[in-house]
Amino acid sequence: MLVIFASQLSLWDTAGVERFRTLTQNYYRGAHAVILVFSVDDESSLQCLVHWACDTLEFCPDAIKVVVGNKVDLRSEVKSESVTQFADKYDCDSIFYVSAKTGKGIEQTFQQTAEKLFAIGKSKIASSTTGKFGQTIGLDEPMVKHWQSGCCS
Repeated sequence: MLVIFASQLSLWDTAGVERFRTLTQNYYRGAHAVILVFSVDDESSLQCLVHWACDTLEFCPDAIKVVVGNKVDLRSEVKSESVTQFADKYDCDSIFYVSAKTGKGIEQTFQQTAEKLFAIGKSKIASSTTGKFGQTIGLDEPMVKHWQSGCCS
């Protein structure tokens, strides 16, 4: 999950672990982007994203949704048509293919996702961004102010 604060990106990685689903639902609220990652060498991993994609539609329907196929350094078992159908069904904005092992495509994925977030506009994001205790966090304000106020603790 990708959340933007003070012109920075904050990432929350749930590693797709089912036991974290109840916790991650809280992190979806206020998220501006979600990155759904599957393994290209395991077709079932794309199907496992269905639960997470449904969560994004429920808890952060306006968030940018990105599908990322990881492990492109291995032989792909997932058809590109299946990925495209998944992305269309769950209203995903982009599809990227990366390798966490070699680093291929990772910078491009984050760069383009961040550019889309900034293109939405600071005012729109700032008006919907709230801290832990419901305080609005402006993108142009230093985060230290919010840490000291207790809204980000």
